[in-house]
Amino acid sequence: MGRLRKFSRLVMAVTAVLIVGPLLLWACPVAAEPDLAKALVGKWAGGVRGSFNGNRERVLVIDSVTNGAAEGRFGFSEDRLGKIQIAITGDPARPRLEFTTTGANVLVPWKLTLEFDKVLSGTVYLPVRGGSGRLEYPGRFEKAE
Repeated sequence: MGRLRKFSRLVMAVTAVLIVGPLLLWACPVAAEPDLAKALVGKWAGGVRGSFNGNRERVLVIDSVTNGAAEGRFGFSEDRLGKIQIAITGDPARPRLEFTTTGANVLVPWKLTLEFDKVLSGTVYLPVRGGSGRLEYPGRFEKAE
């Protein structure tokens, strides 16, 4: 009887860990915040890809990450950066970053997803010259530091 009781307790303990453990992780997204900040904070170099004719290169600096948002700076070069607010959504393992910049007096939305720990890739929506509407171009950044 003693062996059966020990085995029963072991099964109950393993079951509790397998059921309660994931529930605790799901209920406590704050635990992932430091890892998300570690993954995102820093300088990112890259820009517009594809058949875009303008200046392709951009710099994204993410200064801080808190509560599903980030503060950063964005521009053509490190000496020409403007402040931006970044919304962070989705799975902390593959967060989606959305922000809007200003280019030639128009708003330019960016939507990027963290890929492979040191790569942000997604889409930039650039305005059509001389007309209305937007064209989608690939955007890609690699973490520089």
